[in-house]
Amino acid sequence: YTNISYEIKNNEGIAKLILFDVLGNNVRETRLTETIGIQKIDLTGLNEGIYFYTLQINGKNMVSRKLIIE
Repeated sequence: YTNISYEIKNNEGIAKLILFDVLGNNVRETRLTETIGIQKIDLTGLNEGIYFYTLQINGKNMVSRKLIIE
């Protein structure tokens, strides 16, 4: 598992945390229901390597970060 903290300002829509592999494949997606918090993401079944996660609001990517699984 990993914990990702987030804060959504003026959220008026659907917010998601999406985890992608280096090829751009969506490997995990979690809908966020709170405007601020820490989301626990299950990494079970994922190989070691580099991934990226994105905070998406109403289909628009707001913030992206790198995640390394060792």
